[in-house]
Amino acid sequence: MEKNDVVKSVQGNGSFEFPKGSGKILYKYEVQMENGDVGEYNSVSENQSNFVQGHKVDYIFDTSNSKFPKIKPVYNFKASPSRDGNFKNVQKAQRGDDVQKMIVKQSCLKAAAECIKRDDAEAIILLAEVFVNWVMNTEYKAVKREKKETTDLPF
Repeated sequence: MEKNDVVKSVQGNGSFEFPKGSGKILYKYEVQMENGDVGEYNSVSENQSNFVQGHKVDYIFDTSNSKFPKIKPVYNFKASPSRDGNFKNVQKAQRGDDVQKMIVKQSCLKAAAECIKRDDAEAIILLAEVFVNWVMNTEYKAVKREKKETTDLPF
């Protein structure tokens, strides 16, 4: 069941190898929420940061094993700091948006270079900017550029 509450306490509770013989260590934590939920959280990190005392978090409370209930974080990569106080998720989301924009810019630059088929970096970049604006903002703004007079005729 998905819930949202403030972490009352987090206490390390040992570690174990999983699966046995793999060399992968999981660290156990006992997490208590202000609403009374208490469960075990297993993390690959010795210094986990998903459950921090005093922070409000989204979590899954799994009581399928009533003797050993589990608490797991809900990963909200688009979370806002006002909702859960966790600025780390916001930074991840912003970093993801920047990466996405770079991917769009790279593919638009490649498409512009293929369209123009000549050694004119300025024309390629101007056309790539038109493509990026259209992809990222769904707006088309034609870029007017001055024609250069050349005396080099191709024939």
